[in-house]
Amino acid sequence: MSLKALLRDNPKTAPYYHAVRKAVAVPFYRARDAIVIKNKKLIDSVHYIYYTPLFQRSAKILRKYKGKYAGKRCFIIGNGPSLRASDLDKLKDEFTFASNKIHYIYEETAWRPTFYTTQHPEVMKPFISELSALPSELKIIGLDPERYMIPLPNALAIRVLFGFEFSDDITKYVWNGATITHTNLQIAMYFGFSEIILLGVDHHFAKDVVNGVLQINEGVQNYFSPKYDPLGSSIYGSEGITIAYQAAKQYAEQHDIRILNATRGGRLEVFERVDFDDLFRE
Repeated sequence: MSLKALLRDNPKTAPYYHAVRKAVAVPFYRARDAIVIKNKKLIDSVHYIYYTPLFQRSAKILRKYKGKYAGKRCFIIGNGPSLRASDLDKLKDEFTFASNKIHYIYEETAWRPTFYTTQHPEVMKPFISELSALPSELKIIGLDPERYMIPLPNALAIRVLFGFEFSDDITKYVWNGATITHTNLQIAMYFGFSEIILLGVDHHFAKDVVNGVLQINEGVQNYFSPKYDPLGSSIYGSEGITIAYQAAKQYAEQHDIRILNATRGGRLEVFERVDFDDLFRE
């Protein structure tokens, strides 16, 4: 049963759903948001009824992947401006993680990710049909318990908590680290990969909050495609992201896992640098 149907058809929640929708005459998700504001305790109950089984079903599947790829390497693809379709062409036979609007590069390459992830509602809502159609072995969506997000069809769900720590059990929760790359690092290590290589993780942003102050970096692009964020509205906090990466590095070192950065350029220096082209020279 969908969350919409659960709210609409349940006798306890129907009065709120119908009353709010009639009053504001807006689509369901706006009515849902209004209900959350009006009666959060009630929605907490709905959230528990609806999402707990979803998390449990997903966890059962994800546990089968725990340690599955021990001894193998994978690539985590960022969406930074350094990302090249020609580099992705070289990864067709590799295990790869990619996220969010990576489909904007599909016209330029036959490569497709092994694992697709997202945890951002602003990314999901306009692209549900596109994301549902993306080919990948697994789709994993991070659900923030405070936002009551509608899950992506045919995707597994994991709890995402705000913070910069590192989780060793994604079936319980992950820390978002203010970047989907941090979530992917937690998933990759849970899956058992012993070498994780970052590509397209530039870690340099057009709008960056530094020491609590918004810093504008003229001429800097956030993404590989201008279609990704045409209004240039994305604001990042590189300091918090760096803390999350440091937590990932510490966990990796404690468990004999290598994290390498093969990004062409960029400003991410937490992880050991490696030349991407050298990875494929015989």
